[in-house]
This record gives sequence, structure tokens and C-alpha cells, in this order.
Amino acid sequence: MTVERRKHRGTPPRSHAAARSRVSAAPLPAALGALAMVLAASGAMAADNGAGSPPTVTTAAVGVAQDAQGYTASDLRRGADPRTSRGGDVDREVLAEQTELQAEQRTRALAALNKKSEQRAAKLKTAAAKQAAKLRAEATKRAEATKRAEATKQAEATKQAEAKNQAKSPAGSPTAAPTTNQWVLPVAGYQLTARYGESSSLWSTVHTGLDFAAPEGTPLVAVAQGTVTEVGYEGSYGNRTIITLEDGTEVWYCHQAAMSVAVGQSVEP
Repeated sequence: MTVERRKHRGTPPRSHAAARSRVSAAPLPAALGALAMVLAASGAMAADNGAGSPPTVTTAAVGVAQDAQGYTASDLRRGADPRTSRGGDVDREVLAEQTELQAEQRTRALAALNKKSEQRAAKLKTAAAKQAAKLRAEATKRAEATKRAEATKQAEATKQAEAKNQAKSPAGSPTAAPTTNQWVLPVAGYQLTARYGESSSLWSTVHTGLDFAAPEGTPLVAVAQGTVTEVGYEGSYGNRTIITLEDGTEVWYCHQAAMSVAVGQSVEP
């Protein structure tokens, strides 16, 4: 006798989960009864074929004693529960793989977000630098324009002043010749300690010159172009040097610490 598995018509086959649920829900006595029925069927097949043919048992007949997940009646007798045996191990592995995959996806998403943030920050920094450079260039341009305007204004004012002065001068009047022998001060960094015409017990009459007080060693210069006409010690005047200018004026340098010129020497400021 051959037992065949046929497709159900009208009613869809149950899922593996339903098969597992059905097997796990069956009590142990019911499972043993099912096994006895299978053994009885096997004996009947042996009796029917005893007339000279060997018994024939196909793979489909053996499959009756197994559930959809491959659990046999012996597994059920040992009390194996499909929900906590091999099926449970597979579920834990799948869960671990899904968790690892989610972690990798989250890591990649965070890396992409970080890269995007860095690119955005770089763009903002570049834009700020360009804006600052533009503002500096505009400020420099405005400063140069203001400077040129002030220079133009000053030149125009000078030109107008010159034109006004020329308008005031009589037509054909001679222009004054520039001074070529202008006097200068004889010493720098001085302090006047006595002036011309002052009276004091220090002098027999009024003071006849200007006293320029300066630190010892300060150099003296000629007040104008001239010639040295006298060098030497002269009593109350101390060390004295006389310079005669081109117009005949004599300039006396008195109370010198030292003298470094000679009679007949030409001097100038």
C-alpha cells in the first residue's frame, strides 16, 4: 500500500508556525496514540504483501511521523519543545544579525551626517572669508577716494589763494629777490640767561648781547656767511671769536669752552 500526500483544495496549507504550534500543543498520550496508528498501518502493509511480495514503504509514508519542522514522535516523547529547541536557536541568530545590521546602518548614517555637517561648516567659513575680504576692499577703496578728494580740495584752495594774492599785487611791480644770506641761531638746545640792554652788577654798563646757555661741548655755528677776523682770550669776555659778515657786521662769540677756527677762515651756517 502506498500513502501519498496530496494538495488540499480550497483550504490553503498551514504555515510551519502553525504546524509547530499544533505539535507543541498536542499532549503526550495523543502523540503516542498517533504513533501506534502508524505502526498498525505498517503491520497491515506487511500482511497484505505477505503473499510473496516484500513489503514496500515509501518516503511519503515515513513523513507521516514527522511534523513540518522535522520533529519526530521520538522527539515528542522526550518532551522536546519546538519553541525552545533548534527553532529558538535560529531566531536568536537572526535577531543578532538584525541587531548588528541596524548598528552598521546607524553608524553609516551618523558618518554621513557628520561629513555633511563638516562640508556645510567649510562652505560657511569660505563665504565668511569672502565677505570679510570684500568689506576690506570696499573700505580701502573709500579711504583712497576720500584721500584723493582731500588732496584735490587742498590743491584747489592753494591755487585760489595764489590767484587772490596775484590779483592784489600791482601790475608790473618787481618781485622781491630771495634772501641768500639769512641768519640762523648760533647753537641748538639753548636757554637765554641774559638779553641785550639788561642792567646788573655783573656788568659795568648795560648788557650788550644775548647769553645762550647750553651744555659744555655743544657745537657753535656761524649765524651767516662771513670770515673769522679774531680768535683768542679777551679778559671778561673769555675765549672770543669774531666773525665779520659780508655786510660788515661783526658777531662776537664769547665765553667759549674751546675754539676750533683760525683767523681768515671762511665760515657759513
